[in-house]
Amino acid sequence: MSLFLVGSLAAKKKNVLLIIVDDLRADLEQFCTKEIHKPAIDKLSAEGVSFGRAYCQKALCVPSRQSFLTGLRPNKFGADFNDHFRRKLPQHLTLPQYFKQKGYKSISIGKVFHHRDPKSWSEPSWVPEPSAYYPIYGTKEGLEIQTSMVKKKKFFPKGNEWWAKGDKWVPGLIWEAPKVKDNDLTDGMLADYAINKLKEVKNTPFFIAVDFFRPHLPFIAPKKYFDLYPLSSIRLPDNESLPKDAPSIAAQTGGEWRSYHDIKSRGMPQTVTRKEYIRAYLASLAYVDAQIGRLLGSIEGENLKENTIVILMSDHGYHLFDNNSFGKSTNFEDATKVLLTVRAPQIQKARKTDAIVELVDLYPTVCELAGLKTTQTLDGKSFVDVLKGKEKGKEAAFSQYFRSGYQGLSVRTKRFRFTQWQKGSKTIEELYDFNLKDPEAKNVAEQSKYRSYLSDLREKLKQGF
Repeated sequence: MSLFLVGSLAAKKKNVLLIIVDDLRADLEQFCTKEIHKPAIDKLSAEGVSFGRAYCQKALCVPSRQSFLTGLRPNKFGADFNDHFRRKLPQHLTLPQYFKQKGYKSISIGKVFHHRDPKSWSEPSWVPEPSAYYPIYGTKEGLEIQTSMVKKKKFFPKGNEWWAKGDKWVPGLIWEAPKVKDNDLTDGMLADYAINKLKEVKNTPFFIAVDFFRPHLPFIAPKKYFDLYPLSSIRLPDNESLPKDAPSIAAQTGGEWRSYHDIKSRGMPQTVTRKEYIRAYLASLAYVDAQIGRLLGSIEGENLKENTIVILMSDHGYHLFDNNSFGKSTNFEDATKVLLTVRAPQIQKARKTDAIVELVDLYPTVCELAGLKTTQTLDGKSFVDVLKGKEKGKEAAFSQYFRSGYQGLSVRTKRFRFTQWQKGSKTIEELYDFNLKDPEAKNVAEQSKYRSYLSDLREKLKQGF
């Protein structure tokens, strides 16, 4: 076969670049008196279709990622951090695996699934070697490298590293602003590798997933990104308290952030400390945005823009002391709502939409955009017609989070968020009305005027799961 013919066949297939940003909250404007610095994300949003009501299926990294990469809801394969979908569904074709089966080069850069899945990729997944700031999860090799780097005090004049003790990782400080180059840290390394990989495979149909670590804890970014946000510009959220009449189980007051050396085991930090954490989160986002800009620039530089579908998304949302919560792991709006932007060659009109979509819909959507048909049974529904402005989206999105023996199931409609916590025969309900000025200020489930709405929402929740 001639080289010309090979190139022609490759050109007929649309490439896919899936960019995942870990722990990225969708709405951030309330936290700063200055404009949030994310020019690359904003530029892509202006070129594609950006969603104002996209929702994950569980506000925790592993089940969320496995859900949108399998096209199945988490309850189909297990919804805990240590669950792996292959245990229950060993033959299921994942989204990248399906593209690999169709002749694409399927490549994983960063943690992507979080738990590795070799069947999905054309080559071994690539994760940066650990810097003194971020170790490889749970490997003996990673521990040895990390211990060595700690001893050498690489990058850390103040010693604010992840300390290695025995066979466990013990986090250091929750944020740090070292005077280092972008590619001295993990996300800069990821961008470098992804840009080189694009050059390597540009003449082959590809499905490339790039997962950026920040703004996941610890909030570590080069100092220049912290300088974008004077502490005086940082605002605390208006709704720092748990909604009135909401059950205490609804909030996320513990979790991974409590393991850092500078965090007390109980209570919320002081006002100035909370502002420092928010600033560090925004600085981490600015750092990642710069890497996204470099990656998207390479798509244009390699003349791939006209034939590449780009999806930019977060795996779930994030609380920054709103709703008496910090981090993910709730059924509230800002933990389940995600950033989602799609730019595709056949979608000519850039716009913002409030259509409700779910991340579980991503699998069939990407396949349809690429002109592929899958006969697999999936829980998601393609939203290509929403992208084209032909449909209004779903009636509702569903998410879940379990805590302290309670099963928490949540449904989000255009107007309401309804959450039901169940433990044995005990049921606790939350209802938030988004027609109100401050919708999550009060749980209105006990108000008589909402009784008829509750009946409908209970049925929707039952059908959704």
